[in-house]
Amino acid sequence: MLLTIVISFFLLMIIGIPIGFSVGISSLIGLLVQSDIPLVVIPQIMFGGIDRYLFLAMPFFILTGVAMTELELTDRVVDLGDALVGHMKGGLAQINIVASVIFGGIQGSGNADTAAIGSLLIPSMIKDGYTPGYSCAVTASSSTLAPIIPPSMMMVVYGGIAEVSIGELFIAGFFPGFFMAILLMILAYFYAVRGAQKDKLRKAFAIKNVISSMIKGGPALFTAVIIIGGILGGIFTPTESGAVAAVYALLISAFYYKTLTWKKLWKIFINGGLITAMCGIILSCSSVFSWILTSEEVPTRILNYMFSLGLSRVGIIFAIIIFVYIVGFFMDVMASMIILVPLLAPIGAQLGYDPVNWGVLIVLLFCMGGITPPLGMNLFIATSIAGCKYSETARAVIPFVLILIIAVLCVAFIPPLTLYLPNVFMR
Repeated sequence: MLLTIVISFFLLMIIGIPIGFSVGISSLIGLLVQSDIPLVVIPQIMFGGIDRYLFLAMPFFILTGVAMTELELTDRVVDLGDALVGHMKGGLAQINIVASVIFGGIQGSGNADTAAIGSLLIPSMIKDGYTPGYSCAVTASSSTLAPIIPPSMMMVVYGGIAEVSIGELFIAGFFPGFFMAILLMILAYFYAVRGAQKDKLRKAFAIKNVISSMIKGGPALFTAVIIIGGILGGIFTPTESGAVAAVYALLISAFYYKTLTWKKLWKIFINGGLITAMCGIILSCSSVFSWILTSEEVPTRILNYMFSLGLSRVGIIFAIIIFVYIVGFFMDVMASMIILVPLLAPIGAQLGYDPVNWGVLIVLLFCMGGITPPLGMNLFIATSIAGCKYSETARAVIPFVLILIIAVLCVAFIPPLTLYLPNVFMR
């Protein structure tokens, strides 16, 4: 049955059927061909797949992210990044990374981060003397921070599918995310010191500029504080924090920044609704595939097969890391997670991983695939903004990929990096 499902899924994808329908139709074909299970269970499974309280957080986080993008938050984020690190060696590259840290904590989407930050900074970096490929590489690689640093839409999806605390996943992403940011900033500084990239002298650090930027951008950035602080303080559940953050974002846009108009409000709700509907279709259709995997005991069979090959626990972990990483080359992060998390979550538990640690690792691996040639989606987005050759970006991003692999291995084999904060605040 599984072979039938896999073959039909890829055939449907090749002919251009959307991912959600491809998963659902291929699962239906598998049940029709090789099962006597009554088809009436399919709509029941689909409904049950999205009938979870945790998934109520999804539309609110999507609405918050769309509102932040539509209401021009990125300009203020870049200004704050400039005030904080613009004076350093590799100034614009450092601003790019810091802006991704700040904006990623609000948007929680690597693709959105690449498009929003890239549209502002890639042209500026090229004008300042950086090569187009390097500018794209910095932007794309820093976009991996968005799904790791909370609040993250990817963590909401993982937590909902694997039934892991979203609050703990949020908090667990802090240290890995900032560790990745530091590694990227060190690499950017190294490039600037070596003179590998032209780096014009920028304005000196001034505390008044930081204060001014915080006054302008602080109310918007407080959206992330509401989400994380509310969860940590026990004031909100993740779902409630998303709803409060969405309302707050609209209110400050209307009364503080004066950027909210009826036309923009309509566009925000329409785009948010479309994205939510798309995610709902994918989740409900993939729940049938997840049910098949569970009923066929696929995770246990895969793990037993690996042990039969004589692989140690560490060897199995490396094999899974490589497998998930490669899948991320070819598929969108959301689609990859929805299809594979039901398979991977039980394997992590059987390998003795804490479910929160395992969840951060899996999300990070899928995001890494988005910046790795030949098919990294974020690389295509950045390259289209710069108008340069994809091969130039692909060559420039390799050092950034290699240094981020260090972060992946640290998350995989140093559990306190992800578990310290959840253990302190939420357990």
